Amino acid sequence: MKKRLKTVLKITATIMIICCIAFILIYLKTTIPSDRELWRIEDNNLSDPIIVNDLLLFKGDKGDFPNSWCEYIYAVDKNTGKPLWSSENYATAQYCNHSVGPVYTAIILLSKGQNVIYVSSSYWSTDDEKEYVLYALSGSSGEVLWKVDDYAGYPYSLDSLLGYTGTDTNYIYVAGKEGSFSAIDRSTGKPVWKQQVPNVDFSEDILIEYNDQVVYYYYSGNNTLTAFNASNGSQIWSVSESHYARDMMFSDNTIYLITSSSHSSTSFITALDVKTGNQIWELAFESISSSEIIGGEIYIWAGYGYTKSDLVVVNKGTGELVWKFNGDYSHDDIRYIIEDGVVYIGTKDGFLFALDSKTGKRIWQTKSPGLPYYFYMEKNTLVIVYEEKYVVAFDMKSGKQKWFLDIATASEYYGEFMIAGDGVVYVSSIINRKIYAIDIDTGKELWSWDLNYPTDRVYYLKALDNDVLYVDQYGRLHGKGWFFAMKTKP
Repeated sequence: MKKRLKTVLKITATIMIICCIAFILIYLKTTIPSDRELWRIEDNNLSDPIIVNDLLLFKGDKGDFPNSWCEYIYAVDKNTGKPLWSSENYATAQYCNHSVGPVYTAIILLSKGQNVIYVSSSYWSTDDEKEYVLYALSGSSGEVLWKVDDYAGYPYSLDSLLGYTGTDTNYIYVAGKEGSFSAIDRSTGKPVWKQQVPNVDFSEDILIEYNDQVVYYYYSGNNTLTAFNASNGSQIWSVSESHYARDMMFSDNTIYLITSSSHSSTSFITALDVKTGNQIWELAFESISSSEIIGGEIYIWAGYGYTKSDLVVVNKGTGELVWKFNGDYSHDDIRYIIEDGVVYIGTKDGFLFALDSKTGKRIWQTKSPGLPYYFYMEKNTLVIVYEEKYVVAFDMKSGKQKWFLDIATASEYYGEFMIAGDGVVYVSSIINRKIYAIDIDTGKELWSWDLNYPTDRVYYLKALDNDVLYVDQYGRLHGKGWFFAMKTKP
């Protein structure tokens, strides 16, 4: 009996020693940066990182959702990871403490070469009353340079992102809570001009776009699109649309509205004369996933996706059909990319096509593993990450497969899983929980990296900047969230 007890104690002691060693190794791995890491920060409450000059800006949050949740801006030095400033104290003191609902904060306008960050916030002052704030922060210190109440770029969406940049205009165009549309001088925060528009309820949508000295304001409450002189605010024209507008594009003297019917699933693309707002032509589709103007044509990705979608190419001046892909086939869903006059289309049933962008004529066709998720082109090589688990490279001229890797990507997760540049493609594997650096020309694995933390996690590849890869680790279950700056060279 004693002998058996000694044996059990020895086994128990051995297991405990092994567990302690494993714990120490894991602790060292997860707390001491690897040779590839330049720096890391713990970011369980940080999200949406973007690079602005030498800053890395995050949205931070504090409090409990929804009643006391508050977002703020958090800035670190992109080269060192050192915290520089935060708008937490300002946001908390001004809005969060007395808010009865969440405060939404978003970076709305970033001007390269300028040391100013513009932020739009909204918060609930009472159970049914929403307030808006637009303010400017110093990029170097986070100091509030100016603040305007009751305004926001897109006050009725959570992100509040403006579609234009500071290089286009010196003004920020904003909607007011009490039925006004104004231009704010981005240097001073002072209003330049103000026009009266219908009162907007927070449940309704607006769309603001700037193009060629004209600012366009769309309001979903009455489906009206109005063009204002961007400098003095004088109204140029106003037209009522019969459908809900969700996007607009500009080319030459034409506005192209992407709209949806409020009574059915039908989507439309409508061409309007930029000087008068008069309709030139309109086309209807079962649905429009995306659209883009290239040269004299509009490429429309039409359909619901995951079932069947088409690529429809129309003349941007007349709306007449130029060519169409998938209309007479059963390829189900498609994904595509356009480069140097060639359209590369991957299909759900496992084909890859290269088509002449002007005529739709087939240049080559080859088999592929499935439906593409990411495309990247460099050195005459087309690299595709597929929704299943493969990364494959094709010769862009012949369609011949150059290399094939199975690194266990996964279709059930969506995010920033591929980024590329300077002859290297970086791919995050969901199943293997690793980041791979792959030579684009040969498919050779240059290096791989993982944190080796034994919990479920996902790596999102956020940016590639001057040979530095910025990686956000989302720790699912009980895993920590980390943000890494990693050197890409050996």
